[in-house]
Amino acid sequence: MFNLSTPSKEALIIGGIVITILIITLPKVKKNAIPKPETASKDDVKEKENARISLDAYMDAVQAGESTKNLNALNNELANTYGLRVYQKNGYFIARNLEGKDILAGKQ
Repeated sequence: MFNLSTPSKEALIIGGIVITILIITLPKVKKNAIPKPETASKDDVKEKENARISLDAYMDAVQAGESTKNLNALNNELANTYGLRVYQKNGYFIARNLEGKDILAGKQ
């Protein structure tokens, strides 16, 4: 059919073999190689919002010079309303839920 010389036939055969080997040995690319981003549950988002409200209220009270008694009363109110308490550690204010998990931290 085609009148090819021997070196041309050999080059085509070697090229075909090389391409076949490459196709077999190269890793397959997955269609969904990029993982889907994690989304927070509505409960997690609401807990973070409540923590932000609690931190803001507590930091405002500290900045206003409220007494320890009033800060404790505020913490009790936050615990009853949002299920969170705020404490201060190493210059940071930390909102912690009643199970003991730190939710959010802020610095004044």
